[in-house]
Amino acid sequence: MPLVFQQDINEGAKIGVWEITEEEGFFLASVKPLFDISHPLKRIQHLAGRYLLQTLEPAFPLGDVVITPSGKPVLQNNQFHFSITHTDQFAAVIISENESVGIDLERTTDKILRISGKFTDKKETNLLATLGYSDAESATIIWNIKEALFKWYGAGGIDFRRHLQIESVMQQEGVVIADCVVSKEAPLSIRSISFQIQGIWLSYVCSM
Repeated sequence: MPLVFQQDINEGAKIGVWEITEEEGFFLASVKPLFDISHPLKRIQHLAGRYLLQTLEPAFPLGDVVITPSGKPVLQNNQFHFSITHTDQFAAVIISENESVGIDLERTTDKILRISGKFTDKKETNLLATLGYSDAESATIIWNIKEALFKWYGAGGIDFRRHLQIESVMQQEGVVIADCVVSKEAPLSIRSISFQIQGIWLSYVCSM
């Protein structure tokens, strides 16, 4: 069972990462898709994320998941707060009993530099550069953090460059800790945590 990473964040929240090595039928034996997905890779990623939710929390009511108008999957009764992400052959989830959450996975490629101006600025790039990261790695981490923030916020209508700002960063034993502000409406301060799992960056946020 390729649960390659699992961690309790606090008493009521946990994250897990699954490496997808199974055929689609393995997941379909336990979970059903929330909607029709024609692309084979995206379909198995979707199934793996749902399977991982119940792996981390057997009481998770998959049948009660709905999609909000902004595209965020939620439970109608808020029994759990959760977020799902996937890239390549990996899926990750974060689940909390009490707090809003967001999670994202990203693999570093130089292609991200072509679009980095749409979601970040020189100030943020310089912050990550002080930790010794290349331009491509810095841009990947910034995008990773902001995707997690976007999912945490959940309401949509977010401009990644204007509404999601990274104010400061520090690094402890390979973990990047960033203090951020979401400023779509009243400014909201939130801390993100980022680290690598098998060469892929994972960022998450977990806060009231």
